[in-house]
Amino acid sequence: MTPMNIRIEKQDMQTAMLIETDLDQIVAENFGDICEALAKHINALVELQNLQYQNIKADEVVDIIRKSGDANEASERLCQKLNISMAAAQLVLKTPLSGLDQMLDSSYLDSKIEQHMGSIQAVIWPLFSY
Repeated sequence: MTPMNIRIEKQDMQTAMLIETDLDQIVAENFGDICEALAKHINALVELQNLQYQNIKADEVVDIIRKSGDANEASERLCQKLNISMAAAQLVLKTPLSGLDQMLDSSYLDSKIEQHMGSIQAVIWPLFSY
């Protein structure tokens, strides 16, 4: 999927309609990729949610990361030791260490999953509203 840059020079209804049309076209052309990316992210969040049932704490995750030589090694070690996917490991590594407690909190993860499900609905719903 190609990155998108939008610059709005004037704020009127015609510009808004043009951007909406362009976004509709971009979504239509990349629909599968968009849904796949959202689904992978939701699956990663669910995997992190499952760590709570295994009583994995943020301190353990931080310890794995700190004992790793670099980000690649940290990803691999997180996958092996916590039995999570590379997508979930990458999500953990993108989170500041100080934010891991919040990230591994079930209410936070529930809200993120709900938010991404809403994103999927926002992408899919317009396709059926014509």
